Amino acid sequence: LDAIFKQEAITLEKFQSFFGAYPGYNVSLRQCKVPYDIMDSNSIIKGITSNNNPFYEYFYKLLNQSKYKSSKVFGISLVAEDQIFPTFSIARAIRNLYPEAHIVVGGALLTRLAYNISVSCLATFIDFMVTFEGEEPFLELLSHCFDNTPITSPKIFPVNSSNTLIEENHVDFQTHYPVTDLSILQTPIFDGFDFDAYFSAMKILPIQITRRCYYAKCEFCAIYISWDGKYRQRRIDSVLDDIEKYVAQGVTYFRIVDEDCSPHALREFVNGINERGLRIKFEAYS
Repeated sequence: LDAIFKQEAITLEKFQSFFGAYPGYNVSLRQCKVPYDIMDSNSIIKGITSNNNPFYEYFYKLLNQSKYKSSKVFGISLVAEDQIFPTFSIARAIRNLYPEAHIVVGGALLTRLAYNISVSCLATFIDFMVTFEGEEPFLELLSHCFDNTPITSPKIFPVNSSNTLIEENHVDFQTHYPVTDLSILQTPIFDGFDFDAYFSAMKILPIQITRRCYYAKCEFCAIYISWDGKYRQRRIDSVLDDIEKYVAQGVTYFRIVDEDCSPHALREFVNGINERGLRIKFEAYS
């Protein structure tokens, strides 16, 4: 724990030293506060086009490298409110550097805000939105971008020049969109990640056991509607197989990123860990 707290203190100091030069920005590992109203599209535009935007400056410099110059598609995940401002900052950087490239945005928050974004001034920075769970529709979209194949998935929303979604493709949370079959998903590959470049005291990776909420009846909660419309659990043996691959690469800390992992799933998961003799640590919501 001492190593973790020490690393966090060092990280916070680095954040403060960088963002301290930009009045109104308060950014750490837990929050991203900016001097603009992130719920107002006009305010976001004002901020991301400002000369005092640290995110745009950083992303522009990062993306202006030779390895990105041939990229035809850029994908961005928008999951939480604090990511709204950075998301459109990086989208603006991509648009300015590579105007011919396709910018695709997906994620839980994007799914809930898709229509609102499509009819706002922010739509000029997006070419396609992928709503709900995106593995299969994103593959279809890549085929469209590279080979000009037709788009058939109802989860893909092209944003046209008049800043509105194609009329027949409005997001409808009451509609039963195709549900992703978790058994066909492959183990996520993190080979391209430089773990030493991350502000963390240890290597830590996300693991997913279930998707959507097993209860999904709370009227105050909008999180579960961003998933496909059915609660599903992966085979625990498949989850443990993934973990064993990561352990072999030196990772022993994991975060279960399920929205709400059921007691039954967690019990089966822990029993499997013990049966395989895995020496790992994990955290989860339940």
